[in-house]
Amino acid sequence: MVRVSKGGGFVFGGRLIAEDADACGPEAVNRLLSEAGLDPWKGGRIDREKARRGTMAHRILVEHDRSEDPQVLKIRFDSLASHDITYVGIIQSARASGMEAFPVPYVLTNCHNSLCAVGGTINRDDHLFGLSAARKYGGIFVPAHQAVIHQFIREMMTGCGRMILASDSHTRYGALGTMGIGEGGGEIVKQLLGKTYDLPRPEVVAVCLKGQPCPGVGPQDVALTIIRTLFPGGWAKNKVLEFIGPGVANLPIDFRNGIDVMTTETACLSSIWLTDARVEEWYGIHGRPEDYRRLEPADLCWYDGIVEVDLGRVVPMIALPFHPSNAWPIAELNRKAPEILREVEEAGNKLLENSKRKMRLTERLVGGRLKVDQGVVAGCAGGTFDNLAAMAGIMAGKSIGDGAFSLSAYPASQPILMELTRNQSIEKLMDAGVTIRTAFCGPCFGAGDTPANDALCVRHVTRNFPNREGSKPGDGQLSLVALMDARSIAATAIRGGVLTPATEVDCPPVSANYVFNGGMYDKRVYRGFGNARREEPLRFGPNIADWPKMQPLTEDLLLILASVIRDPVTTTDELIPSGETSSYRSDPVKLAEFTLSRKDPGYLPRAKTFQRLESLRLVSLAEGRPVGELAELCSTVQGGKRPRSEVLRQWLGRTGLGSAIFAVKPGDGSAREQAASCQKVLGGQANIALEYATKRYRSNLINWGMVPFTVEAPAAADLAVGDWIHIPEIRLAVREGAEEIAAFVIRDGARIPLTLKMEGLSPEDRGILLAGCLINYYAR
Repeated sequence: MVRVSKGGGFVFGGRLIAEDADACGPEAVNRLLSEAGLDPWKGGRIDREKARRGTMAHRILVEHDRSEDPQVLKIRFDSLASHDITYVGIIQSARASGMEAFPVPYVLTNCHNSLCAVGGTINRDDHLFGLSAARKYGGIFVPAHQAVIHQFIREMMTGCGRMILASDSHTRYGALGTMGIGEGGGEIVKQLLGKTYDLPRPEVVAVCLKGQPCPGVGPQDVALTIIRTLFPGGWAKNKVLEFIGPGVANLPIDFRNGIDVMTTETACLSSIWLTDARVEEWYGIHGRPEDYRRLEPADLCWYDGIVEVDLGRVVPMIALPFHPSNAWPIAELNRKAPEILREVEEAGNKLLENSKRKMRLTERLVGGRLKVDQGVVAGCAGGTFDNLAAMAGIMAGKSIGDGAFSLSAYPASQPILMELTRNQSIEKLMDAGVTIRTAFCGPCFGAGDTPANDALCVRHVTRNFPNREGSKPGDGQLSLVALMDARSIAATAIRGGVLTPATEVDCPPVSANYVFNGGMYDKRVYRGFGNARREEPLRFGPNIADWPKMQPLTEDLLLILASVIRDPVTTTDELIPSGETSSYRSDPVKLAEFTLSRKDPGYLPRAKTFQRLESLRLVSLAEGRPVGELAELCSTVQGGKRPRSEVLRQWLGRTGLGSAIFAVKPGDGSAREQAASCQKVLGGQANIALEYATKRYRSNLINWGMVPFTVEAPAAADLAVGDWIHIPEIRLAVREGAEEIAAFVIRDGARIPLTLKMEGLSPEDRGILLAGCLINYYAR
């Protein structure tokens, strides 16, 4: 189904010529071109660097680059977007940094907490704050229930050759010719301040599609097949996936969008697809024909990797807990269920922090097949017109039954809901027993349709991380999610919850006669770009609080290692849980109380211990009086000798106190900056890792003034919760551009040397770290 050439290769006229750069040098490539009857350079040596410039990704990036260094990009985006989990904090940060108006179109959507009742008036208060900000600074405000963030951007903001930055990790519009990047709120703030998005020039990987999907195979099946291959080992991390090949033309636009949005789960940076007559037609249907232009690679391109996907060999898939890459063909699972489920249980139970709760998937087998309790199709991945219309075709005249199994569908926008109603798909779904909801991202992040305890839900959404569906392990709860395509969810539903691939049922083709009615947006969406009303006030609810004051980086640091996580990958959901905790997103101090609450409940009191000591240090310096507790701390660091008053004052003036966490590979998943900012609010000053799962999490750390250290595996093996990490001269090292620093682990009176690396920090990154956070840096 999928074949990968990691060494790279040339593509000429859409045809793969050289598969492995390590095996095929320039002379061999020329020979292969000659044998194929292709000689674009008339026998001369091929300039690989010049061929790199032929990719669609390269051309779009260059058009948006403000840098004079071809190896380091400084990107300005065409537009920005945020949803109601993130936009309050972003606007508060931008205000504090000196923003006066939105310099580019900035879309504020309200799709993440619109149905979550936790917190009383919090949700509506935040939405009214967002509307007042759109009016004051000249933004675009999409009220709750109108559309999920990415569907609105697809319908109204994309354009071939554009780039869009959003504070959500699934920012992917490549199938519509737009490069989307999901980042933390700090990067949005930089764009609002007229700054750039800085990154090394990314590698570009060709995803060559051929053939066409079989009936019953949907976009999630193709996506899970790709993720299963590319995510392990992190090969696609921070690269751009460029979709080419004859198979693209065989896919409807919703099918392409469904694959594209899931590329985030490969850990890639962005994506882009060639555009064709179907994309041109799509822009015409949506009333924006001027936003279409033909995008295709140059005749000769060099790609840094090649992924070949035979669409005709893709089969219905299921991603079992706890990651989209844990994907299996449904037919194979049905054949070997006990063996596969035992393997999944063993791996999954190692990730669960509540030892009283265990995965028991094998107990869910009925007649050799897995029995599920719930189905959900929602959001930017599942709630598209084609997916829901396909479900209606499968379920027409049938029933999900009167048992425990339930099924909910969330059309991704009001225009989609209207069209599904017009063509009677909604009627067919409701007649079969499906519950129809409005546009809402809740089931994707734990704020809606939480399954029962011990239940298994199959969902066409983006992720199935631990507890992301909303269960509370601290309360003894555990429910599980598996990812599937909407078609196989429909097939499973009409079999009463018995796992069934859509290839085993009749799947009528979806009508291509789609009509888009954007009139409801004209009536409800506030469009204020270019018309900032600066005299108007912001509307604050009682839940909306300013960021607490952040201190600049001190000369030295003494940190308590407040958590040590040795899982292969740590998600942002584990660092700060999603779901109902996000209802406190607008009060940084209240939200911080949930930091690592599901993964390591002991983190909070440990971090607060040093946060309290840091407060004592600042008071002591301000009032000029010593504090005995701090003297004991200084004594321990300096080898047991009680310091004289003058020495103690000097030490307190130099040494900041805070916390850090160690994780093997933190930051997979969500772009939510709260995974970093909540640590900072609690006194966090650093993360230590073998590597970072994504650029966006590392950027979040930097923007909140936390040093993203890395360390070699042998040194990390001995790190333990409660260790003190003493880092002398850290401010000097950051200021002078050092890429490593000598630190010490203080444990049981001993000082153990530890080398910490801080590689790849730009001058601006270092400036932000020295200032203590992005707000301090830009407000100077």
